Amino acid sequence: MPRSTQSRPLSPCGPEGAHAIRPTNCPSPHPNCTVSVSVITYQHAHFIRQCLDSVLMQQTTFPFEILLGEDESTDGTREICQEYAQEHPDIIRLFLHKREDNLEIHGRATGRLNLVNNLQQARGKYIALLDGDDYWTDPTKLQIQFEALEA
Repeated sequence: MPRSTQSRPLSPCGPEGAHAIRPTNCPSPHPNCTVSVSVITYQHAHFIRQCLDSVLMQQTTFPFEILLGEDESTDGTREICQEYAQEHPDIIRLFLHKREDNLEIHGRATGRLNLVNNLQQARGKYIALLDGDDYWTDPTKLQIQFEALEA
């Protein structure tokens, strides 16, 4: 499959479809959304821009969405996420969570609810995971993985 030179997906992931079998509280995959990139973040103000830019730079022949779950950071992460969601409303779906809603394991808050929410909201045929303090270096990463999965 030839690679596109575009730095954005061909089209945004559209509204919910109705043909896939998924739990009733989850959106169905949309035929125009191939990959959902799940990004969960908390207190990542120093890293989240690089993370999101590394997804937005992906060169693909298919559309993708970014599911951005933010866990009520106090270091400016939330504001950065809101800025990116406003700049890229056709690609980024922002989910703002409250710390008191987090799941706890052995008395410690975790990002599990944030991740579960992103996975439930995914519209793509495939899901890619990326933590908010990490980033991708290859602008063809999603395309390469997609081609391997489709082979």
